[in-house]
Amino acid sequence: ALQSVLTSEKSVSEIPEAMDDFFCNFLVRLGMSRTLDCFQTEWYELIERGAFKAKDVGLVPTVFTQNQQLQAENMRLRKDLDSYKLAANKAKEAFLKMQKERDFHRMHHKRVVQEKNRLICDIKRLKAHYASYEPVLKQLTEKYQNTLRQKMLTSLERDRAVGQV
Repeated sequence: ALQSVLTSEKSVSEIPEAMDDFFCNFLVRLGMSRTLDCFQTEWYELIERGAFKAKDVGLVPTVFTQNQQLQAENMRLRKDLDSYKLAANKAKEAFLKMQKERDFHRMHHKRVVQEKNRLICDIKRLKAHYASYEPVLKQLTEKYQNTLRQKMLTSLERDRAVGQV
């Protein structure tokens, strides 16, 4: 029974705000504390004098409270938008930086690959060039060996001839 009574009543956000509360909240939100003090002083003086009753003033129409809520939501959404724009700009800058780095490394890699290919071609050419010298070197080594043998034989024959003389 207690739950049905509680749920049947309007929630706090649905109950319209009193006019004086509306003005007080408005002044607090704008940070106008001196004006708020003056308003409260005059308001309660008029009620004390009996110029009007607090019940006679009435409630703020829901349109005003809805406008306040919409303005608050609008401000929150604008702040969110600004923070998202800032994050997007940071991400864009980071992305551009990464692209530049990628391009630099890609260009460096291409240059290294070209150098490697050029060096491989040079090595192949030099191997072919030195391979053509190998038979010539064998011939020259054989000639050197033969010449060395003949020199030895000649020096032996000369030593014998000197020995006989």
